[in-house]
Amino acid sequence: KQDNNSIVNGYILELNEISHECMAGSDDTVERIDSLADRIRDDREAVKEKRSNTLAISYVFVVVADVAIFIYIYFFILRPFDELEEYAAVIASGNLEKDFKYRRVNMFGKFTWAFDHMRTEIIQARKNEQAAIENNKTVIATLSHDIKTPLTSIINYIDLLKKEDLQDPKIQHYIEVLEQKAQRLKVL
Repeated sequence: KQDNNSIVNGYILELNEISHECMAGSDDTVERIDSLADRIRDDREAVKEKRSNTLAISYVFVVVADVAIFIYIYFFILRPFDELEEYAAVIASGNLEKDFKYRRVNMFGKFTWAFDHMRTEIIQARKNEQAAIENNKTVIATLSHDIKTPLTSIINYIDLLKKEDLQDPKIQHYIEVLEQKAQRLKVL
């Protein structure tokens, strides 16, 4: 820009000189004006060509920058997100055995680690749940056995009491209540 200003200032000075010579009546004024006009046209063409080259370079730079930004967005945002989406579909289908290799270099590094960690926690929770179910079955079987033995004894004692010739209606009533409760426990 500074070169353009100095060129324009040179033209102005030369035009002033020509103007003074014209007033003084010099004969080579027309030739100097033609020469100056030719130089101005040449310089204007050079400036246009320089601008054209600058625009072309700028255009190439913008295109290269756009391509670089697109490649960055694709490889570091879109592709990892697509991989994570596919992995989520695999996990949602119930396949918890497939692990997810995360990369720390992308934006989703911590997120993918957390997602994979969640998968391992679900696996562990399912194992714990299965162990708890097995433990409950064992406890129920043990309790059932431990309850059946004394319950059978109680039912046998009730049968013995019923065979006794007890005349008291209160005792008969208590024996019937005991028998009903024992039969209910046996069903449970």
